[in-house]
Amino acid sequence: MVIRRLGAALPLALAACLQLPGDVLYRCETDGSCAQPGYTCSPDQLCRPGGATAGGATAGGSTGGGGGGVAGGSTAGGDAAGGGTAGGGGAGGGGAGGGTAGGMACVPAVACPIGPSACGTLDSGCGYELNCWPDGGAGPCPGAGTTYCGAGVRPNICSGAVSCVDGWCWENPLPQGNTLAAVWASSERDVWAVGEVGTLLRYNGQYWKTHPTPTRLDLFAVHGTGASDVWAVGERGVVLHFDGQGWALDHVSDAGLNLYAVAALPQGAVYAGGEQGHVHMRLSAGGAWTSSPSVVLDEIRAMKAFATNEVYAGGTGSVSHAARWNAAAWAPVSTPGLLDVLALHGSSAATLLAAGSSCNLSLLTAGAFLPIAAASPCNTTVTVMAGTGVGDVFLTGDATVWYFDGGTAAVYSASAANKWSGGAGLDAGVAVLVGPAGALARASLDGALASHTSGTTFDMTGVVAIDRLNTNVFASSAEPGRVYRRAFTSTVGRWAAIPGQAGPSGLNALSATTDGGPSGLLVYTGSDTYVAVNRPLNNFTISPQTLPPQYAVERHGGYAHFGTADGGHFRVVEGQTFGGLQQRFLPATTQRDTLRGLFSNGNALYGVTELGALISGDGDVWPGIQPLLWPWPMRAVHGTRFDVPEPLIVAVGHDGGIFMGAPDGSVQFFNAGTRENFNGVYVADSTRAYAVGERGAAYRWNGTAWQSIPAPTKEHLLAVNGVPDAGTWAVGKAGTVLFRPGP
Repeated sequence: MVIRRLGAALPLALAACLQLPGDVLYRCETDGSCAQPGYTCSPDQLCRPGGATAGGATAGGSTGGGGGGVAGGSTAGGDAAGGGTAGGGGAGGGGAGGGTAGGMACVPAVACPIGPSACGTLDSGCGYELNCWPDGGAGPCPGAGTTYCGAGVRPNICSGAVSCVDGWCWENPLPQGNTLAAVWASSERDVWAVGEVGTLLRYNGQYWKTHPTPTRLDLFAVHGTGASDVWAVGERGVVLHFDGQGWALDHVSDAGLNLYAVAALPQGAVYAGGEQGHVHMRLSAGGAWTSSPSVVLDEIRAMKAFATNEVYAGGTGSVSHAARWNAAAWAPVSTPGLLDVLALHGSSAATLLAAGSSCNLSLLTAGAFLPIAAASPCNTTVTVMAGTGVGDVFLTGDATVWYFDGGTAAVYSASAANKWSGGAGLDAGVAVLVGPAGALARASLDGALASHTSGTTFDMTGVVAIDRLNTNVFASSAEPGRVYRRAFTSTVGRWAAIPGQAGPSGLNALSATTDGGPSGLLVYTGSDTYVAVNRPLNNFTISPQTLPPQYAVERHGGYAHFGTADGGHFRVVEGQTFGGLQQRFLPATTQRDTLRGLFSNGNALYGVTELGALISGDGDVWPGIQPLLWPWPMRAVHGTRFDVPEPLIVAVGHDGGIFMGAPDGSVQFFNAGTRENFNGVYVADSTRAYAVGERGAAYRWNGTAWQSIPAPTKEHLLAVNGVPDAGTWAVGKAGTVLFRPGP
């Protein structure tokens, strides 16, 4: 095992570390020096003891018998762990000095994990890296093609690819679910995709993974000159730069106008264009940004740069739909066959292609974009071109993908449900495409369009987490007849539909037992039926009765209770058939209210109505009623068990509505400082609760205040639930399932 020192300024002796054994050497620093006094860099790039200035007869340790002469080092010879038998007499014997036998440099405070899950490099805890199995990350992980070294939450563990942002980890879709707008590749093993909420995804030839982002604004375009020079632009004129280590905010448009296109040159020049035809330019590395309208274009949708005096922009304009920058001014480029220019593609002005509405693939010829007759069969609106040249280009902008080989335009794929919004060529006849809900796909002439993503994109409408003993988390789906689950056996699970049909229509939410009872799961639909499923979770029983739309379900007092529209409340004895369904009415003052949320704390059943009443009772009668006097709809209620210290009830709704209080007292409005619409709430204990809502809103109660912990998505979050001290799940539109580990 080889240990490489991390950094150049860390002390060689740390209180928490043991002394360095004699069979471990450090690699040389990047500048060829050695951090240990008395050590020099040998030809094998390992620091070895020696050096005229490090020695001294008194340098060796009194107990260990110092290195002596000029070879022993004062640091190398250590006090109680000195050179011992390795220390030479007389002149010190070069490499025999005390350095390799002892010293005050620390050894790893941790070891490589044991077993085939360890891989890559691990921070030892005292300033050094351990190279762990397999082969420092070069060897394969178990489950080839499904697990990768460092693809999960922990960098040195073999894992399925997982993307985590600001404490939230994507579980469905995978690797993430934000709409992607553009993609750029420096090579087949270095691909960047950008999208909503500042999403930055990178592909390394094996898997996609998110990178930390300095913005939550939407990103619309990405381009670079190499693996260490990548640019992304987007909403409100934001400009980001990647230097090979991380992304940073580089520029923001003073006008706050969206930027839809970017092009970079190796010399450091960068050009970005967007709304109102504005172009932002940085003409040299580290230079100042300037801004000016292109004059020719009303809006810029695509850009290509080949030299500082050869920059092209496409979009919409009154005279022409394309323009050229000659290092001094913008001039129109004739576009006789184009209704607009929504995409540009090419490696030089001689191979520059343009396309837009109704395709109209055109080639820059003698200063004008002229239609390519052979490409006339292509008739889709093209916003994406990806390939290696004029005779190798994929064209798309909706679900249909065309391919032009220079002589013929033909449909490559028409079966995808996605409207592709970005693409990049990886090799001849190979490209990557990106689109809504995190869609990623590989297009290759050797085969069909192959997805790089997994998971459903139907709305996830409810979630319930069962304790570790039962090892399951469930989510209901708007997909007709589907309930999804994952096993709680790892930090991040994989969601799959339970076999069988759970009803004829989409499901709104669900409830589950945690004690292995006879009904493992209850779900209800939003239309006219409700269903039950018994363990082993594939025995669905559908109610034959027609019922009003249902919005809530909860167990209490031996019954399963359902909240429905127009004041409806139904219950059925657990374990009974649906023939035992009983109707129970709400209090008179709320009879016409829709019951949107239900929660049992083990002592009483609580409900929240859409028009703003918190009710409580035993599920048979509802003697407790508290008008919340909230003018906006209420959506959910949850709380702690009644028998815990400081029990708590929380109800949430639209326009920032959060009401909190003790279950035996009045709840009161709590101002969380937001006007977001909340749809779901989960209370782990009196000091930990989560509220989620529209546009990815997520707030956490810490015992004294609600704090924003924005989810990495713009999708509406519809429900939240968790396992105390183990994790919290939030689910929502477009198949969104997010997991937040820990308390």
